[in-house]
Amino acid sequence: MKLIDGFIIQPGQLIAFGASRGEEVSRVLELFLDDSIEQIDGFEFIPEWDGVDVKVTPLGGNENGSSILRYSIAALPRPDAEAGWVRGVLRVQMMSESGVVFEHAVQVSLLIRE
Repeated sequence: MKLIDGFIIQPGQLIAFGASRGEEVSRVLELFLDDSIEQIDGFEFIPEWDGVDVKVTPLGGNENGSSILRYSIAALPRPDAEAGWVRGVLRVQMMSESGVVFEHAVQVSLLIRE
């Protein structure tokens, strides 16, 4: 399976955060995405979900209590050279155990299954 920009999103797949700017990957987020992805005029879109319960595990191995408040995936038109792939931006809003809310956004590549 080919990686574009090092990111793939599929239902239940692990996604690494922090590598988009050459940083060391600091955490891995497991997302369970809806299989139903709508296509509109060459764009792919997964609607924003609220209250998604996702466990965030740092690569160091110790689990923390961060929880996802919401995430959304808005995708750009799929590239001509690679049918079935589309670039997008994944935005994740999280809350830490101490109640601090922070948002992380990375560029991703979606593999669209027909």
